[in-house]
Amino acid sequence: MSELQFCKQYLSALDSRPIKLSSDHIADPRSYPAQGAYVLPRLPHPAHPQRPNAKASAASPSANTASGNAISITLKPLKPTSPTVPLSAIEPSKTSLYDLKQSYSTSTSIPVSKIKLLYKKKLVADSKTVAEVIGPDTGDGVEFGVMVMGGATPVT
Repeated sequence: MSELQFCKQYLSALDSRPIKLSSDHIADPRSYPAQGAYVLPRLPHPAHPQRPNAKASAASPSANTASGNAISITLKPLKPTSPTVPLSAIEPSKTSLYDLKQSYSTSTSIPVSKIKLLYKKKLVADSKTVAEVIGPDTGDGVEFGVMVMGGATPVT
């Protein structure tokens, strides 16, 4: 049997089998009939929240300027076993977060190295001042979270 006869016989055997398309077969989209695009219906959107008016907040003096920039800070621990420490008459521009850690350490006798401070549930660096962390538009009371690291025992 020559090669030409073998090829003809093989191709005729393939033609007699039914055509099966594989699962990853991709057809030419130009061969489809033309159809209009289906547009999804629009869902009702909730109303957007109103932004605070910048002119109104600039016109009224804030509580920080009225009290000479002194604010009250609450150091609230994440676990209820440690006490909450309120600090009053703190000047944000002059007080560092390390000073707050020292204040919490002296009132609870937990070492400063085992205390981490959080503002809005985010860890803050000791080298920053309170004013850098809280920003200019805060009220007269600020709350910092206190995370006590594992293995911390009160120093007696």
